[in-house]
Amino acid sequence: MLRNGKNADKEFDLKGSLKGRRTKCNLEEPESMLKKTLKDLNFLEIQADIKENVIHLDEFEKNDIIKQMKSDCALLRKFALMDYSLYIKIENIDEQSLLNESNYST
Repeated sequence: MLRNGKNADKEFDLKGSLKGRRTKCNLEEPESMLKKTLKDLNFLEIQADIKENVIHLDEFEKNDIIKQMKSDCALLRKFALMDYSLYIKIENIDEQSLLNESNYST
């Protein structure tokens, strides 16, 4: 969940590398980031700009992602492959919408 509307609806292809890992866009113009897949350096710049974590996960979500990544890495290792990306899409969700959704699903 993002708490800042200017950082809504972004997509990132994260590889854990910084070399050549920036998509050209302007942080001051959010529309320049729409419909673009941003990369590792963009992710770090946006996080530094808002001065808080870009991604907020509870313990269950965090553990689920780590479990999946470990499984993926084991498969890649089995076939001697090295390329791995974590694709993340971030949507701006205000807390009231989150509460409404939670109340609706129970």
